Amino acid sequence: MASSTESLTDAELDALVATAREFKPEPGHYEGTDPFRLVRWLLATGMHPCVLADPEGRRVRVETDANGLTYARWNRPKKVGIASATEAILGSDGDECAWAREFVLSLFPPRSEQTYLRLVRELGRAAGIRGTVTPRTLRHTYLTLLARRTGDPSEVIRFGNVSPRVAIQYVRGASKDRDVELARRMKAGDRIQW
Repeated sequence: MASSTESLTDAELDALVATAREFKPEPGHYEGTDPFRLVRWLLATGMHPCVLADPEGRRVRVETDANGLTYARWNRPKKVGIASATEAILGSDGDECAWAREFVLSLFPPRSEQTYLRLVRELGRAAGIRGTVTPRTLRHTYLTLLARRTGDPSEVIRFGNVSPRVAIQYVRGASKDRDVELARRMKAGDRIQW
């Protein structure tokens, strides 16, 4: 990884998640913050840490709709109407999403944006990732994973809160990622199922 404006590779992502599971910050630092849940939340929502630093003002919440789908939702105070809300789908099983509800509760009392930034940077260094890992890096990774899963620019626009042009760029990049994976599998001798 060259800069914080790129998404993590699959290997870097695996290393970061594994490190976050085991990471033990120095006593007194990041009191009450679970590094693994923080990384999981940022990768599941693409949320900017300024939202985490102001959970009451942004009304960060986890909600389940009538269809049983669970969403992370938050507001953008400078926007009005439909543009004021942002969401990311977390899953369809309420029990599976219990970690997210616990994470939202851990946001109180609020911490500074810099606290989250420093923790993510420390996790990146501990994972041995070249370059600087920031919440912005995790947002790019979230958008890349979203584009890979859906292959649909409209879904990237909806859940990534990006412009159509940017969404198309992520989807095109994801298709190139799939081409690389396909070439790797073909080289390894895997056969495509027709």
